[in-house]
Amino acid sequence: MSERNIPASEMAISGHSPGGAVAVNLAEKHPEAGALITECTLTSIAERADSVSFTAFLPVRLILRERFDSLSKIGSIRVPKLILQGEADNMALPAMAQRLYTPEPKQMALIAGGGHEDSSEVNPTAYFWRSQRLSLEVWFKTVERAGKGKMRPVSGCGIETGHAAS
Repeated sequence: MSERNIPASEMAISGHSPGGAVAVNLAEKHPEAGALITECTLTSIAERADSVSFTAFLPVRLILRERFDSLSKIGSIRVPKLILQGEADNMALPAMAQRLYTPEPKQMALIAGGGHEDSSEVNPTAYFWRSQRLSLEVWFKTVERAGKGKMRPVSGCGIETGHAAS
């Protein structure tokens, strides 16, 4: 994005399913990013394989070249994080999203009725409201870092993370 002159702090790293694990890896390597958004992401490939009955006889942990171990990495990522997860997802289980839900800064949206591929369609209000809330949080931090003034909480719009002026 350097050719467009967009600072990394104004960009979110995002990924869905295995792409969410790639996004976690990328965010770990780029702490200057503005945010991390994962959707229906596995804690690790090995853990998911362990939970599927037909892989019980396979030595999955021995043959994996890339483990995509998001669980061991996400705690060290200090950018704002949004974990989106469909509550009816049977591929990347909601319990995995709960385990990825880490210390501050964090947000999580368990999308009612959402599956692995359709959370934004099944419940667009919940899905997009959380995404917009994170975008505003990143924007507030960018403005504060740039020294363009103190931000005050926005009232009446459901934003709980406004930055108070001192």
